[in-house]
Amino acid sequence: MNQLILALDFGGTKHAAALWKFGERKWRNSKRILSPPQAGASIDWEIVKAMGHKLLQGEKPAAIGVSFGG
Repeated sequence: MNQLILALDFGGTKHAAALWKFGERKWRNSKRILSPPQAGASIDWEIVKAMGHKLLQGEKPAAIGVSFGG
């Protein structure tokens, strides 16, 4: 059973993605990128989706958590 968890964070100033595995104490890997000024939802989604794909490297997560900053 795959126990990878992908965490995605959409923020006003930055977007982030991180990969964690059940039983481990630290993130396996993470990425952050500044939010482009005046970007719309579709651009934000493409940025976060690309970070997630890069972290997963073809693996499928058991779950995905999503956060939207305020």
